[in-house]
Amino acid sequence: MSTPHAFTHQQVGGNNPDAISYNATMPGGTLLNKAYVRSYLQRIRDFQLAFRVPVYIGEFSAVRWADGAAQYLTDCTSIFEEFGWDWTYHAYREYDGWSLEIQNLPRSPVTKATVETDRATAIRYWLNQNLSP
Repeated sequence: MSTPHAFTHQQVGGNNPDAISYNATMPGGTLLNKAYVRSYLQRIRDFQLAFRVPVYIGEFSAVRWADGAAQYLTDCTSIFEEFGWDWTYHAYREYDGWSLEIQNLPRSPVTKATVETDRATAIRYWLNQNLSP
């Protein structure tokens, strides 16, 4: 779930050099917010309901320097949970752009956070809701 790619992967590997903020208007005039994410996911929800199947979001994220990344993660996970979907955050300690332990600074320098980042807090909130009994 990397939608919209221009936001989630901005400035990764030379992609989307322009900064795009969450809760702002994207190029083309579309507002990037929770309603946008919900609308994008609605076709999967419709499939789930029509065929009574489980849904697993195998990975989702937003690069750490994307303005509003924590809110994007919060909105995604809240929709996944509302719909009863299983999900996995991508990716813990694989690449510093996705790592929840690295400060929300521009690409360089890569600085490990001394306190939990807002992105980590967003993901941890839902992980804590899903503890085994």
